[in-house]
Amino acid sequence: MQLLLVFWVCSIAVVSADAGKPKIAVVNIQKLFKEYYRTADAQKQFNKDYAAIQSKVNQELEQINEMILQLKSLSERLKEEGIDKNTKFECAQEFKMIDQRRQVFLTEMKQTELESKKKVARRKAASMRGIMSEIRGKLITYAEKQKYDYVFDESGKNTNQSSFFIYLKEAKDITPEVLMELNDSIPKK
Repeated sequence: MQLLLVFWVCSIAVVSADAGKPKIAVVNIQKLFKEYYRTADAQKQFNKDYAAIQSKVNQELEQINEMILQLKSLSERLKEEGIDKNTKFECAQEFKMIDQRRQVFLTEMKQTELESKKKVARRKAASMRGIMSEIRGKLITYAEKQKYDYVFDESGKNTNQSSFFIYLKEAKDITPEVLMELNDSIPKK
């Protein structure tokens, strides 16, 4: 009976010693974000959106280049000797009209490009915030399931670009496990 009592007291001492010691884990949020399949999928879509904007800009630049060629041709014609005043006046008017159209078109093109890129950037920022929220949610669920008291982000840096944590005793890196859970839902292609 005394042996049982000694065993029971030792068990309680071990359990209470463990109960006082927090369970700590570290995770690399940047790695989770970069290697999460939804981040890569979203980035591919945003790259396509930016490429479509650039393609439209390139087409519009071709139109502007055509106008520039017309302007050069008119400029050369205006320099010709022996050109009558009426033709010279008509060429100058056409030059002025094409140049004004070119300037307006260029301004509108730049404005449209800027607005389009801003829209994509806003959608991208919202998407990335959503993905980060999803990662945090999965991380919290994992930490609660594994009964971690604290989970620290080891990728966080201070103003000196050094990690906040130089040393954490008995901190388990749970990045691979959480990444595996995040990427378990990759849709089959």
